[in-house]
Amino acid sequence: MNIRDYCRNPGFLIRRCNQILAALFAEQAQPFGVTVQQLATLQAAGEFPGLDQGRIAETIGIDRSTIGPIVGRLVERGLLTVTAPPADRRSKLLAVTPAGATVVDQMLVRLAPVRTRFLSPLTAVEQEQFIEMLERLTAAHNFVSRAPQRFASDAVA
Repeated sequence: MNIRDYCRNPGFLIRRCNQILAALFAEQAQPFGVTVQQLATLQAAGEFPGLDQGRIAETIGIDRSTIGPIVGRLVERGLLTVTAPPADRRSKLLAVTPAGATVVDQMLVRLAPVRTRFLSPLTAVEQEQFIEMLERLTAAHNFVSRAPQRFASDAVA
């Protein structure tokens, strides 16, 4: 196998796509100083106020040990609050502050062109098919991940 063949492997191509998307994200998100994982945390906490930190991590598909520092940074910036219910002091319930909600709203507006720009080489039909294929692949292999994704809405419903 030569290097061109190797570079056609799904893992290599997905990693490259992630690098490109990360660069496009950074370009638009730079004024906010918020990372992809921080934005996902804010979005999930905004959609499910009072959900515990572990379930937020599952909802966005990140490791439970990773969410703590993310939450800490968002709390320091006043974008997120953490409370502990009296019944279980170990549990950390998250809620987005008004400042955090404003950041999310502003970022989503700025980030909308990223998806459009990235997917622009594909036709509208291909774009939808591409997203559907990615969803099928991630769903089929979800539990192979170190941090399987479980949507909070699935537990609430």
